[in-house]
Amino acid sequence: MLSGISTPVAALSASSLNRPELVSSDVGFVCGSMDDYRRAFADIGLIEPRRCREKAMLDYHYLRMAEGYVREYEREIAGCARTSSITTTA
Repeated sequence: MLSGISTPVAALSASSLNRPELVSSDVGFVCGSMDDYRRAFADIGLIEPRRCREKAMLDYHYLRMAEGYVREYEREIAGCARTSSITTTA
């Protein structure tokens, strides 16, 4: 479980974390330069650890993630079954 997660994020803008649904301004900073990182670390106190934990528990709790994976797998399997039946009956 995410029991200790309450740390703000400082992410590189050229990374996969440069998405607002992953690193929003209430839980961290997306940095494109060393100056951005300096500002982020100077402003780190503006981020509430409680909010970081809330976001982690809401978006990345293992049960929520597992449900999402199952839903995606079921969608893919259903799509493959439809495609397979279309090609075998044609």
